[in-house]
Order: sequence, then C-alpha cells, then structure tokens
Amino acid sequence: MRNRFAAIVLLAVLAVAFIPAGSAAQQWNLNLYGGWSYGNLTGSSSSLLGGQYTSGFAGGVGGELKLSEDWGWEFGLWYVQKGTKGSFSTNTEGTSFLPNPDDTFEGTVSLDYVEVPILVNVYLPVGKTANIRGFIGPALAFRTKANAEGDYNGEPGEIDLQDSIDDADITVMIGAGAQFELDRINVMLDFRWDIGTTNISNVEGTELRTSTVIFTAAIGIPLATLD
Repeated sequence: MRNRFAAIVLLAVLAVAFIPAGSAAQQWNLNLYGGWSYGNLTGSSSSLLGGQYTSGFAGGVGGELKLSEDWGWEFGLWYVQKGTKGSFSTNTEGTSFLPNPDDTFEGTVSLDYVEVPILVNVYLPVGKTANIRGFIGPALAFRTKANAEGDYNGEPGEIDLQDSIDDADITVMIGAGAQFELDRINVMLDFRWDIGTTNISNVEGTELRTSTVIFTAAIGIPLATLD
C-alpha cells in the first residue's frame, strides 16, 4: 500500500511531462507485444523465497509517438508475470514468509503485475526500412497475484502471499530491439530489463525487489500522422 500512492503521483507527473509539443510531423503507432518473462527476486531477503529464476508471460499494448527520425516516446499497458522459485527458509531472526516457523515449502512464487511503462525511445536508422530502437523509462506496477505453489510440508499445497507482498511497485524498464517496416505495419523484436526500485515486502525486517528480463515480438500499426 505504501508504494501505491507514490506510483499514482509519478504517473500524474509523467503524463503531464510527456504531452507532445511543437509543430513537427508526429507519427502515432499502436504496438501489440507478446513474449516471455524470466524473473527473480533481489534484495537482502531474496534467499528466503528460493532465489532461482522462473519463467512466465509478458505482453501488452503501447501507444508510440515518434516525434522525429531520432526519438519519441511510448505509453503502454502491460501484463507481466514475475516471481522466483526454490525452497522457503527463515533467517537468523526467525523472519519468514511461511505461516509457521517450522513449515517447509519448495515451489514457485508467482507475482503478477499490470504495468504502465512510460518510455523515451531513441532510433538509429539502419537502411531505409529498419531501425535499432533503444528505450528507457519508469513503469508503474500494480500487483494482481501473489501466491506460492509447490510442496508444502511434504504435500502439494499453496500459500497466499497477498498480505506479505505490497500491492504496487515502481520499476525502471531499459532495453533495445530491432524495428522493421513491412508494407503497412512494423515488426519489432525487443529485449528489456524490468528492474524493481522499491521494497515490495510487507514482512517486517525483510527486503525484496523484482528483477525481470523480458523478450517480446511485436506488431506496430500506424494510426495517424500529425503535422
């Protein structure tokens, strides 16, 4: 809950800051993304939830405004599956994400988020119909799922982590990819790193941050050119 207010304030500030200005021609594109996420948790308490990478889905839509041949920006709405896997444990002070200190668990922690990235794009033309595209910017992440599934005290089981994991996060997305113009659409292949900047743990005395690598393919559909 502590991160939700900060995320909403940041969204409002960035929405105003990125309103396009100027009289140059501007190209609007609708980008449709789909791909694969490869996530883990970092922070001083990451070993308490396993510490191994887990894979999932990542994808969404983006409104790309190309302000010139060199740069533009993109406002998106994504769904990203994050988390980790391994064995749960307690630290030396007894802090644990398990309901009881003597419990044992080995499995996968699933943390799903709806994210709103606001990215600055930089384009490097490669020929007449291709660009190398780099991008960076904040993403406002709102948690939709937090649980663990696996071997719980020797039996198949599940742990609800809704109270243990904060309902919002602020991340930084940074990455690059290739963009190809094919007839009336653009085809894109992207790599991005979604880096959590806030402590998402609500368990006293613990610290967790998300770290997720995302690979996507995308189709860009030109919508309009504004003069």
